[in-house]
Amino acid sequence: MKKPKKEDMAPASRSIFPNQNRRNFLKAFAAISGGLAFAPVRIMAGPFTAEELSDFVPVDKKLHPDWIKSLYERGKPTSYKSEELKYIGMPIGGIFTGQLYLGGDGKLWRWDIFNHSESTGAAHYANPPHPQFPLEQGFEIQIGDKTHALDKEGFSEVSFKGQYPIGEVNYKDTAIPVEVKLEAYSPFIPLNSEDSGIPATIMQFTLKNTSSLPVDLSLNGKLENAVCIYNRHINGKRNNKLIKETDYSFLSCSASKEESNEEPRTEITYEDWNKTNYNGWQVEGSAFGNGPIKKSDIPSYQGDVGGDTERVVNSHATAPGATVSDKDNATGKLTSSEFTLERKYINIWLGGGAHKTKTCVNLIIDNETVVSLTGKNNNHMQLQSMYVQNLQGKKAHLEIVDAQQG
Repeated sequence: MKKPKKEDMAPASRSIFPNQNRRNFLKAFAAISGGLAFAPVRIMAGPFTAEELSDFVPVDKKLHPDWIKSLYERGKPTSYKSEELKYIGMPIGGIFTGQLYLGGDGKLWRWDIFNHSESTGAAHYANPPHPQFPLEQGFEIQIGDKTHALDKEGFSEVSFKGQYPIGEVNYKDTAIPVEVKLEAYSPFIPLNSEDSGIPATIMQFTLKNTSSLPVDLSLNGKLENAVCIYNRHINGKRNNKLIKETDYSFLSCSASKEESNEEPRTEITYEDWNKTNYNGWQVEGSAFGNGPIKKSDIPSYQGDVGGDTERVVNSHATAPGATVSDKDNATGKLTSSEFTLERKYINIWLGGGAHKTKTCVNLIIDNETVVSLTGKNNNHMQLQSMYVQNLQGKKAHLEIVDAQQG
């Protein structure tokens, strides 16, 4: 940074509202907020002489004692409710261990812990991710034969208080004789990066009987085995094992290969996109252009799209328009010719948005979508599979859809 010259600096006497304390400043700011939006920040400091400003940042900031005192005043936590809950995602997965968010109603979302490349940048921060739940999980209380999920669907009054690193969720309902408080966090210890990077999430529940009678209840939790989560129908099986020790119980999730006496069959390549046109496909809309694009011709801001072929289908790079937004607003669909299902799986390299029915690849049989895959909100394609063993022998076709603008 170039050091400013003394003559270029505004003398201290030009500060707006000199010698104002915090309260008076805030009153003045409220009165003429438009005019003060770009006011010098030394309102709460100074005045300074030209000599004191020679080092650009004075050693003695001359902060007003009342303003300093206000920094230590204890505030009151904000409680979020109703529609506000859907905008909440507090990180509770551990530093540099992926991304796991605590939602406003206490449900865990994102689950970005599977070592997939996640692109960021200006577009990512301007359009933060929406809550996504890639695996089944959650908690509930059971009273008699009735269960009440610990989320916005199970309780009529849910509130959230976020005081990082602890998120607090409270559940109330006039029809349920129990109030529940959830405190969730991951280890966060200042100056101790090793323990703060433990991939663990702690969820502590406190239950309170609000009735005058005893309540017999249980707290239940469920968590899907996340091994091979993006290929749930692998040729194998997922295993769950409950390990009980003196002071804890542990659920061990794994997957194992399923033995088969079948001889492996050669793969059938239906489409590899190594051509300059869409021969064999019906084209609708403008997003997909005239044919597959070379990866070397894709705009650099899309990053490495992956895959194992020279050309790919990309509904952004081939879309018309002079700007990014113009290209994003283009839509289209590719429909394949009909073929017979002859294998257990259809394997597809797929990336892009995770908008169900909007950005997807669909398998169509008798005019109905029987399997649908989406991207993972990532331009880098991943190998995904459609499990079609129970559909072998049927006639089908594929749809590649981009119906999402923006």
